[in-house]
Amino acid sequence: MNKPKISIILPVYNGEKYIALTINSILNQTFKDFELIIINDASSDQSKKIVLSYEDNRIVYIENYENIGQVGSINKGIELSNASLIARVDQDDTFAKDKLEIQFNFLNHNPDIAVVGSWAHVINPDGHLIRKLSIPHENNQMINVLLNSNPLFHPSVIFRKEVVLKMGLYSKK
Repeated sequence: MNKPKISIILPVYNGEKYIALTINSILNQTFKDFELIIINDASSDQSKKIVLSYEDNRIVYIENYENIGQVGSINKGIELSNASLIARVDQDDTFAKDKLEIQFNFLNHNPDIAVVGSWAHVINPDGHLIRKLSIPHENNQMINVLLNSNPLFHPSVIFRKEVVLKMGLYSKK
């Protein structure tokens, strides 16, 4: 089997309420060349049963028998990933159908860019839009925002694995 082009890291802790919606949004992407690494962080609900009900060879299931937390699970997923690009998603997030395709093509054509993100919609538990989150798309605007905050919405990003490894993975602080 060839290496996937993108590894999607999905840590789960007691995520039974939304995990199927999240997984479905990933498996239904227009871009298909990925692995979905799901790290079950010692959930005590039905998360494991839901994840294991999927029969898709792109899913890699990892189980933590002790809870190591979200950052520990993300770092574990990055270290186990087989792709040079990493996408992040949380157990209650969904991807737009063409998210991976658009971001992969952008990074593929811009090898000097380490991370790409997108705008996001915040929805309530019923799926109704609460607000739209936007980030600057011009370099100077992005630099100004970076001086005071992080303008990237974590579930919207894809980044180069090598850059995060050089930085020492995610900080546990």
